[in-house]
Amino acid sequence: MTLSVQRAPAQAGQAIAMDIGGTWFRSARVGADGGLSDRRSAPALSARNHPEKTAADLRAALFSYLVAEARHHADRAPGIGAVGVSMGAAMHHRTGVIWNSGPLWGACSDPFDLGSALRQRAPEFDWHVTNDVSAALLALVTGDGHPVVSDTCYITVSTGIAARIWSARAGGIVIDDIAGLQGEIGHLPVTATFRGRVLPLTCDCGGAHHLNAVSSGRGMEAVLEHVRETHPGIAHGLGLAQGGDHITAFGTALDRDAHFAHDILSTCLRPLAQVVLTMIAANPAIARIHFGGGVLDGLGPERWRDALIGELETYGAYQISERHPAFFNELVRIVDGGDLGLLGAAQIATRGAPVFLSAGGAI
Repeated sequence: MTLSVQRAPAQAGQAIAMDIGGTWFRSARVGADGGLSDRRSAPALSARNHPEKTAADLRAALFSYLVAEARHHADRAPGIGAVGVSMGAAMHHRTGVIWNSGPLWGACSDPFDLGSALRQRAPEFDWHVTNDVSAALLALVTGDGHPVVSDTCYITVSTGIAARIWSARAGGIVIDDIAGLQGEIGHLPVTATFRGRVLPLTCDCGGAHHLNAVSSGRGMEAVLEHVRETHPGIAHGLGLAQGGDHITAFGTALDRDAHFAHDILSTCLRPLAQVVLTMIAANPAIARIHFGGGVLDGLGPERWRDALIGELETYGAYQISERHPAFFNELVRIVDGGDLGLLGAAQIATRGAPVFLSAGGAI
């Protein structure tokens, strides 16, 4: 039930787009028809890949990468001046100031105005920096060209976790008036247990017991490493080895129905299911929640979806799922989100209509 995404409609003009994630940096040129050309990728310049570098060093390296990629694409397609950057970071959607990116810079929370710095360094481009999940949601809701008639949510489960909701009534993404955020669910406090004990896990941002620390790709790796250290017998059965690729080994263990494999998957997904239940209880206008990201790709989208729905059904949506047994099956959708960040970044860079709204209206 993985959905393919139609290319963005022609309301978005030609643009250079970049998608900055915790695992990969990607760039491409996006045509007015939404077609992607000259795709390029490089390993993320992140704290994990470069532990010897400071956050300031990594930000400087990102800055240089973005300018170099923009100039690469502009040299091959003269006349394209709009550049959209989809950032895997918590940021103020109005000012563009980045607050934090645990996957990229660890616990550093020094505000970083990337957009202003880029406009000063490379003024030949019209720079637009936005959050990657917001960009993905924009591409998702505009992909088929039909009007959005109900609230739509996109949740990425990759290096980190975040959600974004498109308000059908407001016609955009509503953000708070203080930090300009919405849907940073990866930093909500949760409790995760395995074999009766609370897992002592820490988010990349430095916070204890965040959802990111158990349900994201990094979180699942941390859970598996904890199992390897504290339950050697279980770890042996799962094929976990010191210094090994835990996620690949875990996927193989799930394939062969290894003992405890599905229990660990439940441990990782249970807190996410609880957060989803809170979201739909607080906002019954959400008709669909689309999930995408590297964790789903790595473990198998349908297997991941089935496991999440299993956790949701265990708890149930009060007075809803018991009256409509197909509720969660209709609510949860899997989408191939590979290009959503690039497509959404291009739209942010070229569309005229506002996307982000506050209680006071468009901003």
